[in-house]
Amino acid sequence: MKEYHFLLYNLFYANKNDERLVVPKKFGLGWTINFCHPKANLCLFITMTLILILIFLITIILNYSYLQQNSNVFIWYFLSIFFSLIVFSFVFLKFNADIKDIYIVMSYGILACFIGFGFQQIFNGIPILIIKMKNIKWYYHIYFAAMAAVCQTFGKFAVILLLMKLYDSKNTIIKFGLLVGLGFTITEISLITVTIIFNKLPFSSISYLGIFERTAASIFHIYTAGLIAFGLIKRTYKYLILIIILHSLLDFLAGTYRHFNIPVNTLEIIVFAISFFILVIFAFTLKNTYKI
Repeated sequence: MKEYHFLLYNLFYANKNDERLVVPKKFGLGWTINFCHPKANLCLFITMTLILILIFLITIILNYSYLQQNSNVFIWYFLSIFFSLIVFSFVFLKFNADIKDIYIVMSYGILACFIGFGFQQIFNGIPILIIKMKNIKWYYHIYFAAMAAVCQTFGKFAVILLLMKLYDSKNTIIKFGLLVGLGFTITEISLITVTIIFNKLPFSSISYLGIFERTAASIFHIYTAGLIAFGLIKRTYKYLILIIILHSLLDFLAGTYRHFNIPVNTLEIIVFAISFFILVIFAFTLKNTYKI
């Protein structure tokens, strides 16, 4: 029997000497992909995109009458993705990439988002169910914001660490880090859109999730993933610590701005400023570390 090579506490399996594409999990029930298999990336891409498509199809079917009155939600969705691609291209155009790189590693970004939000639903969702949303005080968001930051950062970190096991080039890891961030932010936009539709929110009520705010969030997710890649390459945790602190601050403000009567426009400016700060740090680190 071939030796198992499970990474990150059995979250991933990667064994170059194992010819199997799908293997049983070492602990618990179920199966997992051998990420070293030549067909693993294609399998992951098909699986992740199918999940997103199914989520959207089910949402549309169950809420068709709502969408007839609020079709502008899809305009918001596609514009948010469009501006995500724009902010992604600021730095990414410096890298040599082909379509295969993009669609393969985008699927890793979707996986990172599912991992991050999956853990977040456990660590934040359960306490919220117990406390009840209407009873949540402003100081509860200190915990909720920190957990959201840790879980989402862990999702990116775990997937980028896996990619480091599969690829050797430092420039490739940085490039893939950015792609993971893009896949993450597109998945987050998709999940927000699904949530809006399921809750049947009128389009006018999502002004606080405007294009400006989503663009800032896209900058944050894309370039924090890039910084995580830098941190793994340099074997330092300073980027992770910075990202978790700033992410906690952003989520805390998003959860408490009504408690403190912070105007929405002011909140969006703060979010954009912090996100732009992350972009500047990434660009500065890239310029002074590697020639692409």
